[in-house]
Amino acid sequence: MRLADNIREEMRTEAGGEEGQATEQKVYIYDEVQFELEAEREETERDIKRDFEGWWEYGSQEESGEPTLEERVAAIEDFLLEM
Repeated sequence: MRLADNIREEMRTEAGGEEGQATEQKVYIYDEVQFELEAEREETERDIKRDFEGWWEYGSQEESGEPTLEERVAAIEDFLLEM
């Protein structure tokens, strides 16, 4: 899954166009998070748009290396099963 936020358009001047002239190019600047979802998950684009902030937080935690809520619950379940 790949999410983008704070998308903005800017014009940048790049050197090295024809005959060494500067050229202006339109670029898009944005924040991005990427994460994998398990194959059995069935979220739709509509679901993700509805809770974009929640999914953004989920993706941010995954990128930061912090365990997700699902991973923490699974660890607690495993611990309890071994008791």
